Amino acid sequence: GRMRMRSYQLALSLQHPTVTGPQFLSDIESRLKDFEDSLTLLRTGDPGRPLNVPWDADTRVQFHDLSTDWAVLRQQSLDIGHGAPISAALRSNVDEFVDRIDAFVSAIERHIARWTALLHAFQLGMMALAVLSALAMLYAGHVVVLEPVARLQRGLRRLEQGDFAARVTVDTDDELGAL
Repeated sequence: GRMRMRSYQLALSLQHPTVTGPQFLSDIESRLKDFEDSLTLLRTGDPGRPLNVPWDADTRVQFHDLSTDWAVLRQQSLDIGHGAPISAALRSNVDEFVDRIDAFVSAIERHIARWTALLHAFQLGMMALAVLSALAMLYAGHVVVLEPVARLQRGLRRLEQGDFAARVTVDTDDELGAL
């Protein structure tokens, strides 16, 4: 959004300057430098912020096309700043450049969408693994703890009813088996 806005601001300042003479050229050069800084930031990233362009073949092509169109628009802006007449192509060049910005942003969004889909699949897999692990823990708890306790309770119930020949089968050598 910032690059689009700066593109239109540059075109507007070229078509309807608010300053004249050497200040006009200085204003244009300042705007061009700000834009160059934005492109450099996109190209190199910002170590102070974890925001980087996800470079893949598509984003590289789109950035190259963006840089090529920028070179044309930059030169046209400098020519106007040095006194060349404003050509009718300025508006179309700016519109084409903004279209390049949109294409670059779309390439970034496609790249991020692919990674987001992969992340969602991984998250679903992790949730399924968590559910399966919980079910396995419930089953293990039933087999290791609840079933031996239930057998012991059945044996005690038979003893309470007077069946002194009742026995409980012991399958383990752990604490429950000793009990």
